[in-house]
Amino acid sequence: MPTLRRLLGAFEDVRARRATPPPEDPADEEYAARHLIRHTLDRHAQLRRLAPVSDQAAARYGYLLSLELEALSEIEAMMRHATGGADLDAFVTDARREMSQLQAEVAWCRHLLVRHATASATRPAGATARSPVPT
Repeated sequence: MPTLRRLLGAFEDVRARRATPPPEDPADEEYAARHLIRHTLDRHAQLRRLAPVSDQAAARYGYLLSLELEALSEIEAMMRHATGGADLDAFVTDARREMSQLQAEVAWCRHLLVRHATASATRPAGATARSPVPT
């Protein structure tokens, strides 16, 4: 998810320009941001692995991807109106590519949810779905 990493860089640039004083130890803030991104990427990977066998995982993964897609769309729209040069154009192009990939993943999750619902409707009475989703 190269766009996520680029967004982190953009947010760090914005943070550098903000009016409030920086944290006591910028390394702590950087560590927390990197940990959060790593955790998010790990969680996405885990849910993506479980989505084909768990309707809960497919629903959660689709929801998280939708949030990411919405945020990226807002950032892309904002950046489109900013003045910039080749770097901005490259960023917008990358954001659009990432959005296209996210849209495909969201569609895949919707397909899995339909498939899970169909399988659930045809499952014999008393049978249960497998692979609960860890929280």
